[in-house]
Amino acid sequence: MVPLFLQLALILLCSMFAFIVMMRKHRKYWSNRGIPSPTPQLISGNFGSLYGDYPSMFQLRDWTRQYGKQYGVQYGWRNALVISDPAMVHELLVTKFEYFHARHLSPIFGNLDTNKWISMFLARGGRWKRLRTIANPAFSVANLKKCMCLIDDSVKNAINFLEKARNKVEAFNIHRYFVEMSFDVIARVALGQRESRQFETEMAHLAIESTQKYNNTPFDYVGFAFPWFGIHLLEPFINWSGLLRKDPLIILKKQLMDELMARKKQRRESGEQQQQQQQQRAQVDFIDLFLETEQNEQQQQQQTEQCQNEGEAMLSKTALQRVEKRCTLEEITTQLLLFLLAGFDTSANTLSLVCHALALHAEVQAKVQEEIDSVCFDEDPTYEQLSQLKYTEAVVKETLRLLPIATNVLNRTCCQTTTLGDITVEKGTAVVCDILSLHHDKTVWGEDADEFRPERWLEAGQQQLPPFYAFGGGPRICIGMRFAMIEEKLTLVRILRKYSIVQTADTEKELAFSGQSVITPKAVTVGLKMRDEERHGTFE
Repeated sequence: MVPLFLQLALILLCSMFAFIVMMRKHRKYWSNRGIPSPTPQLISGNFGSLYGDYPSMFQLRDWTRQYGKQYGVQYGWRNALVISDPAMVHELLVTKFEYFHARHLSPIFGNLDTNKWISMFLARGGRWKRLRTIANPAFSVANLKKCMCLIDDSVKNAINFLEKARNKVEAFNIHRYFVEMSFDVIARVALGQRESRQFETEMAHLAIESTQKYNNTPFDYVGFAFPWFGIHLLEPFINWSGLLRKDPLIILKKQLMDELMARKKQRRESGEQQQQQQQQRAQVDFIDLFLETEQNEQQQQQQTEQCQNEGEAMLSKTALQRVEKRCTLEEITTQLLLFLLAGFDTSANTLSLVCHALALHAEVQAKVQEEIDSVCFDEDPTYEQLSQLKYTEAVVKETLRLLPIATNVLNRTCCQTTTLGDITVEKGTAVVCDILSLHHDKTVWGEDADEFRPERWLEAGQQQLPPFYAFGGGPRICIGMRFAMIEEKLTLVRILRKYSIVQTADTEKELAFSGQSVITPKAVTVGLKMRDEERHGTFE
């Protein structure tokens, strides 16, 4: 009889041999299909090159230059097709949405159908549609108009901080002021924060840390390398140990849950009459809107089972008509967390990049100021006036065309085997869009694709504009796109009425970036010069 230790050793050797054979086969996944690919590592694939100090948006662009508009990469065990062909991107996001309704996410988020802590950004299928439907009213034009006074108040407060900075030094990093202002705006609109608290709240620092670490932690690395381990073990461990590890995302989530429970108690104690009065206020924050949709545990279980059983049918037109507009406290918490993180980071980065572009292109800034002076003649700009700032909007879009800061989240997972172009995409394969390359494609945007020229957005007239995906595309396009544009336009109006943004000796010619899911400028150094007081003193 063979000794037990020899049996165990034989089993171990056979398992290791099988694992190595399987990994070697996995490494050849794309080459066996005739699709070019950067050489993957044995276990991590190309994850080490895609996450780290070098933003993956630039890494994908570099590989596109080397391998073309379609190539393969590997996130550990997950195969991913990278595309920058406009027809294929449109097919992915719009035409075949029912095949690609799920995002490509780290396994550490667990089971997206049963995990309680899932926002609409992470959700898929019927659950995504339900959460998106519930959130839509918060970003309606009517509600945006109600939010204008809060946004404007935070912007005015930010202007005061900018004035203090201008009086101290010739040039300063304007990005840090936009970070505080943007977080202040979303905290007031989403959480009902009553007054402006820029440079005063710990929550803003937690949010900044959370966005910097998102999708770029050792847990993500292990999760992609060993997906089963990430889904079933890492996800519960991360949530359980978050407070002990002082994880900023977990701390922020707990603070939001505490705020939610306090608001729920307040609503219960105030009674229906006061709630009705609150709903008639000029503006209702997101917490109140979402608490109206709270469901109990039984409803949650029924909805989870429905989502799992119906699968793709949840995306049919008939199914969408019967979406139950209810969600749990955990879902409300993660929805608020999503709006906080996505709302402040992208707006602050966009405003910083726009200011940098205006500092380097004084002739463009002069046109923006001329438009603002002629359109926004009221001391407090109205929603309608902001909507008429076409050239200003073109400047924002052109800035995001050249540097689409959040397009690394523009990816999908194939939910049912299909094709993109002439490439077969198997179920479970991720598809990643290299939007930076698409936005600089001279066959799409013309020979001046690398130049900053906002006029291109106005010259198109009635013709169809080239594909622009700074805010995503298809049914999952950024829900806060209009909110962000209003905040950014209002900020530019307040700044450019009073100042000109100027280039100094310290202004960066080329900006340096950090981050992965959203790229963040490390610094945007500019100066502010007071405009002609005689002409514009009315608004100061």
